[in-house]
Amino acid sequence: MSEMLKNLNRESLHSESRASVEDRLKVYELCKTHLGGHWSDVSADQLVIKRVTCVALFAKKMAKMHSLDVPIAKDSHQFLMKNYWDLFAAPVFESYKKGHIYEEIQRHKLQTFMEMDLCDEMSWAMEVSVGLGGPVVFTHNDLMRRNILVRNTCHTNADDLDVFIVDYDWSCYMFRGADFADYFIDWCQPELDFGGNHFPTDQQMYAFIDAYISEMSALSGDSYTKRVVNSRETLVMEAKVFALVSLCKIVFWSLKIGIDENPEYLVNSF
Repeated sequence: MSEMLKNLNRESLHSESRASVEDRLKVYELCKTHLGGHWSDVSADQLVIKRVTCVALFAKKMAKMHSLDVPIAKDSHQFLMKNYWDLFAAPVFESYKKGHIYEEIQRHKLQTFMEMDLCDEMSWAMEVSVGLGGPVVFTHNDLMRRNILVRNTCHTNADDLDVFIVDYDWSCYMFRGADFADYFIDWCQPELDFGGNHFPTDQQMYAFIDAYISEMSALSGDSYTKRVVNSRETLVMEAKVFALVSLCKIVFWSLKIGIDENPEYLVNSF
């Protein structure tokens, strides 16, 4: 639902704080006609028209953060990448191969886990993420939606629109793709952390990525856009690969918690 609304609104980036009544009715009729299902129970005044200007503003804020020269260790990405892999230590690995984790996977017939090898997936994702050669920058490293705040008066006063990035406790120097991944993993999900909606398409990522590139170019000079590593296509690829790394990391962490502390958590996490 929200993906379609975003696409409709992306065609017109205006500064008005609210969509007109006419536009709301158009969106409502399109959704009700072409989507069906629960839309028959939704009224036009229940629609929440998303503001694409917030997306562009947040992208610029992230670009400014990535441009900072923070007086901390600049090679922390090496430790962090190793730490991701260490989540899959011997006890968890053994349980995954032939112990409690393996039994739960078989008992619940978790097809994806039965058909793939998590170790191979993580190994591939780690290798590719490093091989992309993306720049190591000062990253937030936890850009989930709870750490992105939008000023709540912007719906009544467009001049009040602002976006704030909070909770820097995981911040360090890391591949920039990590922040793109965390943002897009949450994109359009109704739940706080995860959901059943699809990862955004390349086209749906462009509004954010183009605003990021524009701001980085303003901060770093015209030479920024002349490097292939800073192209739209490269940033899309970084977002996808690091999203896979991030999701593998979360799966590993869930398995570890399930084995070490709370077996019931293991089943719930599946």
